Amino acid sequence: MEQKIKKYLSDLEKEKGIEILLACETGSRAWGFPSPDSDFDVRVIYKHHKNWYLGLTEEKDTIEYFFENNEIDISGWDLRKSLRLLAKSNAPLLERIQSPIIYKVDNEFLAGINAVAQKTYSRIATIHHYLSMAKKLYSEIENSEEYKLKKLFYALRASVACLWILEKEEIPPIEFAKMVTDWIWP
Repeated sequence: MEQKIKKYLSDLEKEKGIEILLACETGSRAWGFPSPDSDFDVRVIYKHHKNWYLGLTEEKDTIEYFFENNEIDISGWDLRKSLRLLAKSNAPLLERIQSPIIYKVDNEFLAGINAVAQKTYSRIATIHHYLSMAKKLYSEIENSEEYKLKKLFYALRASVACLWILEKEEIPPIEFAKMVTDWIWP
C-alpha cells in the first residue's frame, strides 16, 4: 500500500502544481493501534509556487482526496494555513509533524516546523482539544449499547494526552504506547 500512496502523492503534486513538504500517517496507524478495518489517513503539508501566495485573493488552502474505495484518505493543508494553525497549537498539526510513518518529507522543513512548534506550544489549546475529544468519546461509549474497542482506545489516548500535558507540560507524543510508557515509567 505504501507504494500506491507514494504514487498518489506524486500524481497530486503534478496535478495541483504543489510541492509536498510532509506526507505522513495519522490516526490509529500512527497512534500504534490499527484495527483490521483501519484506513490509511495520509496527511499532507504542501506549498505552492511563490506567485500563488502573491495574489490579491486567497485561494483554497486545503486538499482532500479518497482512493482505493476510500481506503486511502489523503488530505492536507497549505504551508501558510499550517503555520497559522501551528501558532494556535493545533493538536492535529502537532501530531502530524511527529508521525512515525512518513511517506515523503523535506527534512529541513520538518526540523524547522518542530522547532517552531516547541516555541509556540500552548498547553491550554492542546489540553482543550484532547479533553473535548475524551468527553465526546466517553459520552458516545456511555450512551451506546455496543461500541468498537477502537473507540475506547481513542478515548483512553485522549485522556492520557491530557494527563501528559498536565504533568509533563510538553507536547504529548503521537504514539499511544510511548505516551503511556513515558508517563508511567519515566
